[in-house]
Amino acid sequence: MIIGLGTDILCVRRIEKLIAEYGDRFLGRWFSPEEIRYCREKLRPAVHFAARMAAKEATSKALRVETDTHLSWKDIEVIRSPQGAPSILLTAQILQRSIELGVATFHLSISHNEDYATATVIAEGEGGCVEAHTEGNSWL
Repeated sequence: MIIGLGTDILCVRRIEKLIAEYGDRFLGRWFSPEEIRYCREKLRPAVHFAARMAAKEATSKALRVETDTHLSWKDIEVIRSPQGAPSILLTAQILQRSIELGVATFHLSISHNEDYATATVIAEGEGGCVEAHTEGNSWL
């Protein structure tokens, strides 16, 4: 059963500007050391940083997490399987939110070109209605 769906798109040039202006301070706020290492190995790192930012945003949307709460973006990590497929690894409060919702697995799709990066996340689990009512919206 689908518990949540999230998608996000980012302009790569915006990420390039943030990296140029804030450097390691920006990267350290958003990315794990492994994500930073992976992206920096690429020909155009900002494309890959943007894709991971989009995946983190999409994950927060799939879990219906308020981004102005105590969410640490490093608690959502994009990892790669031995075959190279991207997936989501959660820690801390965001992991607890996932457990509360009954999420058993995430499905992640990332795509990018020279200008934009996008990601879609499906949070899947078992059971019935997760949240019966949230500020006028019914979640099935």
